[in-house]
Amino acid sequence: MNVGHVPYVKLYETFMFMGWAIAVVAVFSDHLIKTRVPSTIASVLTGLTLVYIIQWPETAREGGRLVAALQSPWLDAHIATAFLSYAGFAISAGASVFYLFSPNPKYDDLAYRLVAFAFPLLALGIILGAVWANDAWGRYWGWDPKETAALVTWLVYAAYLHVKMVFGWKGRKAAWLNILGFVCVLFTWIGLNILSKFIETTSLHSYTG
Repeated sequence: MNVGHVPYVKLYETFMFMGWAIAVVAVFSDHLIKTRVPSTIASVLTGLTLVYIIQWPETAREGGRLVAALQSPWLDAHIATAFLSYAGFAISAGASVFYLFSPNPKYDDLAYRLVAFAFPLLALGIILGAVWANDAWGRYWGWDPKETAALVTWLVYAAYLHVKMVFGWKGRKAAWLNILGFVCVLFTWIGLNILSKFIETTSLHSYTG
């Protein structure tokens, strides 16, 4: 599917983009950490994603059109950076789930390394988003629901890194906190969009379709 832009206008496009981002982060992680565990987790995640989106109607798969405010290199950089961070958090959460079922320290270590990789990317994504918002709407931050959710997600992962580095958290406590962080990612990415169908919310970040 060629949509002629970074795929983020429709929810279906973001799922496709997320699949590619997970694959890229998995290959990078395999090379850096010298283990195939990230690729194994990525295969499961992308497989589940494909099974989910293949059921969508044809109309949902059509490429979305960009309004003027979305035609910005700042937004492209913001989306690409944010989804790379989401991919890192996704594989990290997978490692934490692996740990809960099989308490191997290598899964705990992998989860921590991936959060340490994805956390600054999320911060950069938020900053780039603020720059784009100022360029598009004349303000850096407006406490939009998605902006607020992204900040909460950043704070949860900041807490995870803090307790790991300062208090030496390991094992199940760290795994559950990491999984909570990814629940926040899912809410920021998908949950708010679903919630807006039932509760009237005003957001400049809603996906179409």
